[in-house]
Formats: sequence, C-alpha cells, structure tokens
Amino acid sequence: MNLDDIKNIVTEKVAELSKDEATTDTVLDKVQEVAEKATGGKLGEHLDTARDFLDSKLGGE
Repeated sequence: MNLDDIKNIVTEKVAELSKDEATTDTVLDKVQEVAEKATGGKLGEHLDTARDFLDSKLGGE
C-alpha cells in the first residue's frame, strides 16, 4: 500500500462521514497515525499540514 492508496481510501471514507465533526476528527487522526507509521515519521510536518487542511474543509465546525 502506497500513499496514493491511503489517500484514495481516506477520500472515500471522509466523503461518507464529512458532516460530523467528531467523526471526521477521529478519522483524520487515525489516517494521520497510519500515514506516519507508513512513512516512518519522515513526513510529520507535511502530514500535520494535510490533516489541518482537511479538517478545515470537513465536519460541522
């Protein structure tokens, strides 16, 4: 599984749950955790930025 696969899975799941802030936060946290493990922690700052961007676009808050 590569980062594109992870992105595609996340995109699908987030679209399903995108209106519930608590759920989107939980999903984004889990995805970030998986991505950090997959990259060996080398992209931490980039993953933080991506997570924050997605959080600003999803959920109810």
